[in-house]
Amino acid sequence: MADDKIRRGTLLTIKVGDGASPEVFTKICGLQTKSFNQSANMSEHVPTNCANPDAVKAVRRIKQSKGAELTGSGYFLSENRATLQVLFDSPDASNVRIAVEVPLADGGGWYEGLFHLSTFSVTGGDETMLEAEMTWQSDGDYAWTDATA
Repeated sequence: MADDKIRRGTLLTIKVGDGASPEVFTKICGLQTKSFNQSANMSEHVPTNCANPDAVKAVRRIKQSKGAELTGSGYFLSENRATLQVLFDSPDASNVRIAVEVPLADGGGWYEGLFHLSTFSVTGGDETMLEAEMTWQSDGDYAWTDATA
């Protein structure tokens, strides 16, 4: 049977840079669900049809800007708390990667850019484990880098 290259979600990771040179990225451990969402802001225009002003007009759109959002949720690990709190409290964006941890031949690589940690929450119930949720908003451009062979 052929390998259809469907991969486990554990191969999607969120990593935070330390700001050093060379920069070292550390995985935020404990996250069970991670997502990378891109969106574009559009402006809408409805041109006039001078030949037939009563005709239903088609909307035209112009892409104005793009942005990205990273989200993660899973178990709260106390070893992450201090780092995440510093990132949340900071007015500066951090260099963050969301990586697809597979070889280049299988589409591996990562998105990287500056992101603000915009939400960070910890929850827990009497009969559950502590859980964390976080959202990162892009601050400027971000780019894809192919994995090394």
